[in-house]
Amino acid sequence: MMGNKDLKAVTLHDVSDDLMRIMDMIADEEIDQEQAADLLAHMQGTLKEKATNVAAYTGNMEFLVRGIKERENQLAKRRKAIENHVSWLKGYLQFHMEKHEITEIESPDFVLKIKKNPHSVVIDNEAEIPSDFITVETTSKPNKNAIKEALKSGEDVAGCHLTQTNRLDIK
Repeated sequence: MMGNKDLKAVTLHDVSDDLMRIMDMIADEEIDQEQAADLLAHMQGTLKEKATNVAAYTGNMEFLVRGIKERENQLAKRRKAIENHVSWLKGYLQFHMEKHEITEIESPDFVLKIKKNPHSVVIDNEAEIPSDFITVETTSKPNKNAIKEALKSGEDVAGCHLTQTNRLDIK
């Protein structure tokens, strides 16, 4: 009796390799034309079936990804709402402690203290700030769209070339 460990699933890769071996056998005339036609028909059918199954699995995984992303968005919204509530509660607590001039409250679990924050700068009018206190930030990056159009029109652009890859489209 054969156990589960004895079973080996045939993968798309295995089927593709078998097809290549059959093509080699045909080229080396190791099998006759009728045998070759039967084998090729069978293996191509198997390849198409495997490819269809992989495509269906891919669709299921894409659906799962969309669901996870949606759940991530829901959780991010919930996290943000909770963060906002925590911030409001801290402000509420601080307001009432300051209103009643309470600077510290001790409990067995924690200590609440009103403390001064470090100094921070408030910009009243940016135009009046001396240039010694202005930082100029410059960023540059290649304009790929302009480069692509130039290359497509036959212009040479040093350090660049066009490439075109393939993608699998599953509809």
